[in-house]
Amino acid sequence: MKRLCIIFLTVFAVISCEQVRPDDDPETVEVVLSLNSAPLAKADSPLIPDVENLIYDVWILQYDKMGLLIDMGTSHARATSSGSLTATVTTTFAVGDGNTICVLANLDRGDASAVRKWPQSLTEFKTSCSVVDLSADIDAANAGTLTDMPMFGYWEGNVSVETNNVQVSLGRMLTRVNLFINNQSSSTQTVTSISNVSKKVYAFPNVDHAALPAEAYNEIAINQSVAAGNAKELYFYMAPNFTETETNATKLNIAGKEPVILSNGAPKDSPRDLNLYHNSNYTFTINIK
Repeated sequence: MKRLCIIFLTVFAVISCEQVRPDDDPETVEVVLSLNSAPLAKADSPLIPDVENLIYDVWILQYDKMGLLIDMGTSHARATSSGSLTATVTTTFAVGDGNTICVLANLDRGDASAVRKWPQSLTEFKTSCSVVDLSADIDAANAGTLTDMPMFGYWEGNVSVETNNVQVSLGRMLTRVNLFINNQSSSTQTVTSISNVSKKVYAFPNVDHAALPAEAYNEIAINQSVAAGNAKELYFYMAPNFTETETNATKLNIAGKEPVILSNGAPKDSPRDLNLYHNSNYTFTINIK
């Protein structure tokens, strides 16, 4: 039995009418981004709600109608030093039609001099699973030491001096997997590991990404015993998994048992959706008999 809950955070941007136009440079507009994220309060969360919801810093990228990165529309700003559900930052965008504005939160907290090399094309941004490296965040989340959750959102439209009230939905770049292990057998059972755990992430939250490469996967050792007639709850964070075959599907391994596929699709589905998606909170109940 499985429950899937997809939670969205919201970023609101209000673009002012102040215009900056050097003689020979493209027209630009100063932008005020009002960041707003709704709290997620869950008693069963292994990380406190503040970790899953607060915004600290944001990277803002602007791609033009040709899908090319605009340097003057790219910036990094600290939203708030202490983290907040609401924050305001300012940036500058180039005026033009057909833009895609990408917002990435909580990648370089406290590092005002952070430098990142972003894809020069929107196509590469959308299709590469190496735009950002979240492997350290995943390790920290599963160790209970993560202090901020990486998030992403985007907006598509025209930027002009009259534009205002642009809304971007931010979602967590990671997936949370909640396991409820119910040992209905007459002997102690051992949950050994989760295999095919993705550590590479597509920052752009499409549902039709290409299958991840073989080197994207790792294994999380668990080695937790569940006594006969008892139950245990376990929680894990990982990058979304995109796979076309069961070979690379994320699996829960229990000693002496067939691996259990952890995916968006139910076992009875045909064909079964073997993926795990962005910004999702999956709960799997595993009954051992």
